[in-house]
Amino acid sequence: MAQRRILWLDQLKAVGFFLVILGHMDIPGALNGWSYSFHMPLFFLVSGFTLNLKKTAEAPLRAQVPKLLKRMVLPYVWIELICLCFSFLNTVLLQGKELHLARNLLGIVIANGLICPYPSRPLYFALVLFLAQLLLWAALRLSGGREPVAWAVTAALCVFSFLTLGKPMVWRVNVVPVAMLLMLVGTLLRRLYDRLRGPIETGNPLWLYLCGAALFAAGFVLQRFNGRLSMAGNRYGDYVPLGLLAAVLTTVELALFLIRLPVPRVMQIIGQNTFFYMGFHRPLITLLENLLPAYRDSWWFLTAGSLLIFFGLVPVVLLVNKACAFLCCKETEGETPAARVGRTVATGLALVIPYYYAVLAAVGRLALPAAAKWVLLGLFVPLCIAGARLLSRFVPVVYLTRRSLPRDGA
Repeated sequence: MAQRRILWLDQLKAVGFFLVILGHMDIPGALNGWSYSFHMPLFFLVSGFTLNLKKTAEAPLRAQVPKLLKRMVLPYVWIELICLCFSFLNTVLLQGKELHLARNLLGIVIANGLICPYPSRPLYFALVLFLAQLLLWAALRLSGGREPVAWAVTAALCVFSFLTLGKPMVWRVNVVPVAMLLMLVGTLLRRLYDRLRGPIETGNPLWLYLCGAALFAAGFVLQRFNGRLSMAGNRYGDYVPLGLLAAVLTTVELALFLIRLPVPRVMQIIGQNTFFYMGFHRPLITLLENLLPAYRDSWWFLTAGSLLIFFGLVPVVLLVNKACAFLCCKETEGETPAARVGRTVATGLALVIPYYYAVLAAVGRLALPAAAKWVLLGLFVPLCIAGARLLSRFVPVVYLTRRSLPRDGA
């Protein structure tokens, strides 16, 4: 029997992501510090909340690793390559600067903007989540599903994380142990929720709001005392345990306020597609800042810009789910015409900037006439269509394609 989806969890992720947008738009004052105290830990806690440790421990290697690669690493690569188009637009066309393609491609591999720039830095979340789930699976699998072993492995790895606070590393590997810890805490919160589900969902809501207010006060005081938390930089304030405790308390507080509220359809859509939002919101913020530089520090810009990105991406997400579901970490439903067109468009967006720079390099090095550049650029569309067809036919994993099985007798 399929497990019923927890809709308030989608709303929690949507609200959390709105705070991510506000934080990346550098909203001033105490709201910025409060938002940064928990907005990224929230997503790792939610990942643990929905993680079935028993099912994870039973998954074989040949099923678990390809699944994690398809769901997290491959969409990360696709989205980063597509975001190169935004980097070209923001850097070359709007700022008049040079786009260092090689450095950006290297940055996609390294996935740490403190070492090398790359198009969408917040998407490090995908790679950290991939490594965290992989290590948790390995600990559970090798120990026969014993959760204390997973906790012990996580605690041991956290020593490495805390010894390298603030040090930039490839794939932000020193952030992974903290992500594992938050995910395990999320599993404990799920058990507590399942045990108290009746009173929480049907009891007097006044108790929920009183508990939420107390947790908010505690989390806010801890955050102000501890300082700014930044998972991207592996920094958790002056006192690491207090920073993580503040993140957990504030996340639970926000959940308590949202559990009994109605969940609008738009919040469901955003909450179920936060991976797509994580990838594209930062380039869009930069685009707005470049288009309206005179207003970037005003409250009007912060409010209108954050709402525009938050709600404006909803129709885009609906379209992407029909045509390019792999960009939202979902499998493409069959071989529909929309899916075929979507794959071709996504392939073109991912390759157009590298192809453009390759053509410029070839024309310059081979001393070809200027007309050759336009001939080579004109070949991009048919080459893109052919490449998308080949990828879709022979490497379906690249597009997360779900092939329908032939019927009996077919």
